[in-house]
Formats: sequence, structure tokens, C-alpha cells
Amino acid sequence: GLFLITMALAVLFRASGRRGPWAWLAAGAALGLAALTRGNLLLLVPLFGLWILLAFAGSLRTRLAGAALFVLGFVLMISPVTLHNWLAGRDLVLLTSQAGQNFYIGNNPRASGFFEHPDRIRLTPEFEEQDFRQEALRLTGRSDMRPSEVSSFWMRRGLDYALTHPGRTLKRLWIKTVMFFNDFEIPDNYNLYFARQQVRFLRFLPLSFGLIASLGLVGLAMLWPDRRRFWLPAIFLAGYLISIVPFHMASRYRLPVVTILIALAAFFVARLVAMLRERNWPAAAKMAAPAAVLLVLCHWPMYDPAATFDAPYMALGLAEADAGRPEQALRLYWSALDVNPDFAPAYYNLGNAFLALERYDRAESAFSRAIELDPYLVQAYLNLGSLYLDRDRTREAQQTFRSALTRLPRSAEAWLGLGLSLHKQGIYNQAIDAFTSALQIAPGLAAAHYNLACALARSGRPEAAWPHLKTAARLDPSLAAQAAEDPDLLSLGQGDDMRKRLGEQS
Repeated sequence: GLFLITMALAVLFRASGRRGPWAWLAAGAALGLAALTRGNLLLLVPLFGLWILLAFAGSLRTRLAGAALFVLGFVLMISPVTLHNWLAGRDLVLLTSQAGQNFYIGNNPRASGFFEHPDRIRLTPEFEEQDFRQEALRLTGRSDMRPSEVSSFWMRRGLDYALTHPGRTLKRLWIKTVMFFNDFEIPDNYNLYFARQQVRFLRFLPLSFGLIASLGLVGLAMLWPDRRRFWLPAIFLAGYLISIVPFHMASRYRLPVVTILIALAAFFVARLVAMLRERNWPAAAKMAAPAAVLLVLCHWPMYDPAATFDAPYMALGLAEADAGRPEQALRLYWSALDVNPDFAPAYYNLGNAFLALERYDRAESAFSRAIELDPYLVQAYLNLGSLYLDRDRTREAQQTFRSALTRLPRSAEAWLGLGLSLHKQGIYNQAIDAFTSALQIAPGLAAAHYNLACALARSGRPEAAWPHLKTAARLDPSLAAQAAEDPDLLSLGQGDDMRKRLGEQS
């Protein structure tokens, strides 16, 4: 993505120095390629189009042709993606359909301006898109929505919140704008400051974002007398800033502006060195003074890097847990909690580690604390409910799964857990309803088919149970052997007879 963005800027710069409109076709195509990696670059198309119309000499016809060719080049590059989106879902989506969801992440009652999950939304790759869609369906009462409709719904919801809370919105916009230029690297996928503790080489890198931002902004101001060179970086920086700040901020979102800031900073340094060599002290001081002010402002301490180490400690703990070392994982989760005692995900993973070590009371306490800190951490409810089930505390399990469903009504796992807790209490009709609800959400959930078959068999409906048992065995062949010995399925047969019948129906 960074290469394509830099290439687009280079082609745009070359086009701005040529006569005639055709160079703009290549410029638009280059920006279109870059937009395939960063959808927010769409905003730059009208801005650069206006620049072509207003900032260049020549007849109006020539400038209109240049702007039109620029847009055409852009459209030609993105049209295969747009066509694919239409053919795949009969939905007019230019590039992606995540703008509304990302806007809502930055504009909701829980938003801080950085990457934090809204209520009922799990911001992990396996759940995020699904949760946004299901919550939109729940709030609208609709049975289906196209991806563009889901995005539009969350965009409207984010705008409603921003407009009804103007004070908080303006404060967040200011903080995000400041943080866009600040030297602090806001962690997201990775934490630079934590990595520096592990990799000493990273402590000695000479350039920082605050340095290139402060010098680059002064370099941009120095281009003002040369309008042809000024407007391209100015439009790109302003347009990109506008496309990011209303959403949410992380340091990786600033990468597309790094190359142009480095070029502008290098221009500033070259001019300053030339002034010093010429002993033009007044001109050098005039350049250095604003740079010094911006250096201070861009390096103004906003956050303590050590306060961000909770997530990387937890990530290391997860790696240890995945490697089958729960004791080491526990140590790292506790380190995360030393940094942030209210870090709910660390308590959740602490509970999982205690489960692996069969320390069930400690696991229960950890899951309960995670829920107390974050009532919308649905996975903690699911694991706590499953723990209660394993320990035959069925009423507590039932209540826990119901609590999960009040937070995330379309959680198939919560409906499955509720059904299991009801089944264990002999409340078969309600268990059937719960398993059916799970299958309405996740038709391919083998455990729901299997347990629905068990509940139907227990309630005296063996013929209704067979199709679900057959589906369960097809989805998960290991369930066939389990069914052959399951007392819940006595009315359907046992042992070899059950295996034979399942084999015949598979």
C-alpha cells in the first residue's frame, strides 16, 4: 500500500508539470491502484479534481478534460473491484463497505478516539463483521441487509451520536488531530515501545514521526511561494487527515503520509543547511524558529508508553497458551494486569489459563471479574456458563447464558449453552426452543443439531430427532460414535444399531 501511494504521488507530481490533459489519466490510474489498498483515498479524487480545474493554466476545456481523464483513470482501476462486489452480492460497493462501522467505532458512547469496541460488538477478525451486521438487524428489526446498508446504518448511528454530543465530539476530534502529528505511536496490532524493550536495535532508530512531522510541516509552508509544488502535498496531507480523524486513530493509519513528510522534511533541512553555509543568519533563524516550536509541540508527552503494555503482555500470554504452556501464560496475564488492573480481556484469558490448569474456582473468579469490568465481553459469559455446566451448576449456567443473550441476542453459542442448561434440568421444550434459535443463527452448528436431537428424543419425538442427528453426524463424524452410547438417544437405538442407521442415512 505504501509503495502504491508513493507511486501515485510521484505520477501526480509529474502530471502537474506537463502540458495537455492526457498525463492526468495515468495519475488517476495510479491513485486508483493506491485506493485498492486504502479505501479512504476515495476522498482525494474530488479534491485533486478541483485542483486540476482551478490551479492550472490553460483553457477551461483543457482543464475539464484533465479532470475528467483523472477521474476516468481512477474509475478504470477500481471498476474490477466494484464489478466483483456487484456480481457477488448485487450491492453497489465501490471498494469496501466498512466506512460506517469504522466511523461508529470512533463515534459512540464508549469511544475514546482510538480502537475500542462499542457495546455488543467484538472487535476481533472472526466476529467483528458478523456482530455489526447482526446488531444492525436487531436494531432495525429487519431479516436481511446488504453490506452497503449495514455500513449506512452505522454511519447514520455514528453521525447521530456525534451531532447530539457536540462537545464530546469536538474534544475527540481535537485529540485525534493532535495525535495524528504527535510523536507518540498509538498501538494497534503492534506496540513499538514494547518491541523496543525486546529488540535493542529499535531503541536507536534516528527518525521518529514527531521529527519528520514537525520539519515536514515547515517544509510544506516553505513551498507556498511555488504554488505548483505546494498544492499537491498540501491537498494530500489535508485530504488524508480529513479521511482519518473523524474515525479512530492508530499509528499505522499515518503510514501513507510518511513518505511525503520525509520529502518535505528533507527539503527543509536542505534549505536550512544552504542558509547556514551562506551565513544568512536571519533567514536561517526565520526557518528554524517555527521548526523548533513544532518540534516541541509534536513531542509533547500525551501518553505514557508503559501504560500501553497491557495488550502486548496479553498477546504474549496467548502465544504461550497456544503453545500449551498455561503457567507461563498466567505470568504474562498478571503482568498485563499490573499495567492495567481493569483490563477485562486479561481477566478473561486468565480464566482460560486457570481452566487449562483445572483450577476451576480461580477460573470462575477470573471470568466473573472480566464480566464485572466489561459487561459486553460475551465470550466470558460463555466460558463461565460452560464452567457451571461442567460442574453441574445448571441454574447458574442458565442465568449466565441468559445474561449473555441480553448483550448479544444473536449469539448461537449462547443459545446452545442455554439449551444445554435447560436440557440438564429436564426442561426439554424450552431446550428445544433454545437449540432451534441457535440453528437459526448458525445452521451449520453440529453441536446444536446433536443436542436438539437429544432434546427431541427425550420429549418423545424420535422421528423429529433423526434429521438433526443425521445432520450432526455429517457435520462432525465423531458425533456418530457418541450418539451410539448416549442415553438421551435410547429411543432411537443404541450401539451397532445406531451406527448402522446413521451410516445408512449419511
